[in-house]
Amino acid sequence: MGVAKNKDLYWAERLHACMAGLGTDDKALINILVARSEIDLGNIKKEFQKLYELTLDAWIEDECSGDYKKMLLAIISD
Repeated sequence: MGVAKNKDLYWAERLHACMAGLGTDDKALINILVARSEIDLGNIKKEFQKLYELTLDAWIEDECSGDYKKMLLAIISD
C-alpha cells in the first residue's frame, strides 16, 4: 500500500519489515522511530497493533536487548 492512501499503515508495515525475519535492520528502525516520534507515532503504533495483533512495544521487547531496547522503548512510550 502506498503512503498516500494510509501513511500510518505504511509506516507500521515498514517498522514490521525492519524487525521481521532474521536480524533487525537497526538503522531503518531507528530512523523511522526518531523521524515519526514527534509527528504521528501514536497512530502508527495503533495501526501496527491492528495489523500484527501485538504492540510495537512487544515486538521491540522481543527483537532488541540491553540499552538499545531501553532507548527504543523510551522513544515510543506515550
